[in-house]
Amino acid sequence: MSDAPFQRWSEQPPSSDPVEAEAARLARTMPPAEALSPEVSARVLSKMGTLPPPLPLGGGLLKVLSWLGVASVLVAGSVLSLHLKGPMEPPPSARVEPDSSPALVAESTPPALEAPPVPASPPPAPPASPEVAPEPAPAPAPGPREPRPANALLEEAKLLGRAVEQLRREQDPKAALETLRRYFKRYPRGELSGEAEVTRVEALLRDGRKAEALRQLERLYGSGFEGLPRPAELALQRAELLADARRHAEAMQAFSEVLSGHPAPALEERALFGRAVCRARGGDEAGMRADLEAYLQRFPDGRFAQEARERLSAGGP
Repeated sequence: MSDAPFQRWSEQPPSSDPVEAEAARLARTMPPAEALSPEVSARVLSKMGTLPPPLPLGGGLLKVLSWLGVASVLVAGSVLSLHLKGPMEPPPSARVEPDSSPALVAESTPPALEAPPVPASPPPAPPASPEVAPEPAPAPAPGPREPRPANALLEEAKLLGRAVEQLRREQDPKAALETLRRYFKRYPRGELSGEAEVTRVEALLRDGRKAEALRQLERLYGSGFEGLPRPAELALQRAELLADARRHAEAMQAFSEVLSGHPAPALEERALFGRAVCRARGGDEAGMRADLEAYLQRFPDGRFAQEARERLSAGGP
């Protein structure tokens, strides 16, 4: 053993070694060990394997325990040395200053002069990989489509256009109806079937076949004229055909449905006068006069204005 006097860490001169400098700083800032009770001192010494005779608190036992406090600082310095020399050296700003509270000696841990070997930290566990969902089965390939000519819509439009030309330009409703018959046979659910339905009703009316036209309109009315062009006009045409067929109650209801939809002025004029005529034929004198007066107020120069005034003056159907 060397005869050199024992030198405390707190009395060490400044060192260029960062480990020794940090150990000296910890020793200087370490508060003095607090005196322990005789019971605690006895338990500590029994853990060390020896039990010397009790000493007064102010005597050698206080010095031993103070020395044990310094030994704790040495242990802390050794652990700090291992940490500072490791691969993950923290920056100075991240260092934690020691707690200023008095050092405590754990009952179950005997003091040691040398730091116990620090077990190598286990390698970090690999991050848990998220559960990979099984890939969905590939969608089955679409089946072959029904073959359709690329110009099917063009051919459909040409056939319907021919029927319209025969009806309006050539004034031949019979030829137009024959062309429409071929159209519906070839394209029962065609893209232009709504326009074809309206053209067929017009052709029947021009051919004088009002009963057949009414049957067609009644069939279309069952779906509310959904998907058809000019639905308000079709509803008014149905009401007028019902009135012409002397089905007055149904006609009045049909005219009222048209008026409740706020149609265009030209359709409103026809519906208001038509309902007045139906009411007159059904014996509803008050209802007829109310409709005719409303008509004249709304259309004083309308196409039925003169007839409305005459009916009001006559007071009859």
